[in-house]
Amino acid sequence: MTDCYYPVREVEIDLLYLTSEQAKDVVIQTIRNCHSNKVPHVKFITGRVNHINANGERGVIYEAFPSWM
Repeated sequence: MTDCYYPVREVEIDLLYLTSEQAKDVVIQTIRNCHSNKVPHVKFITGRVNHINANGERGVIYEAFPSWM
């Protein structure tokens, strides 16, 4: 029996329920890993302003996400 290898074409990461710091670390590490492994598409789910975090804030990750790029 031979091994089959199918390259990963897309990764989807849900950042909901992470703190802003945790989410930033996950985003940066995911981008590095995907670049190293030639994964061409990464989808990050940030949520919007519908969820309130533990500090009572809304949309923190959604607002901060562009600055992490």
